[in-house]
Amino acid sequence: MARTKQKHNPNAEPVIITEDFFDVYDSVEFNLADGQTDYNVGANVSGAFDKVKYAHAVIIRTNKTISVKFNANTNSAVTVSVAEGSLTISRNLGLEISNIFITNASGATAAIKILLLP
Repeated sequence: MARTKQKHNPNAEPVIITEDFFDVYDSVEFNLADGQTDYNVGANVSGAFDKVKYAHAVIIRTNKTISVKFNANTNSAVTVSVAEGSLTISRNLGLEISNIFITNASGATAAIKILLLP
């Protein structure tokens, strides 16, 4: 396997890295009945997307297997299994989330917790 040795170029412009810090977030908890399909979190859950209109980081926790779609109910679903228990989308993935749609076909009511970060 070939290795590339990197050299410092004293004439190169420095790379400036900035970190953004925010003082707002949205956190919601709700129960989603079995049989719900494409449940619109933004429209139906009080507090969701109130302070954070566009989330760039999301944590979804659940105690049942659910499927999640982001931004439109026509997008592909991501399954979050009971064994996984949570789904995390980080800022560096480059996804801007303006709504979440959840389907619960687990056979029981799912307890859902969502943290939205700008």
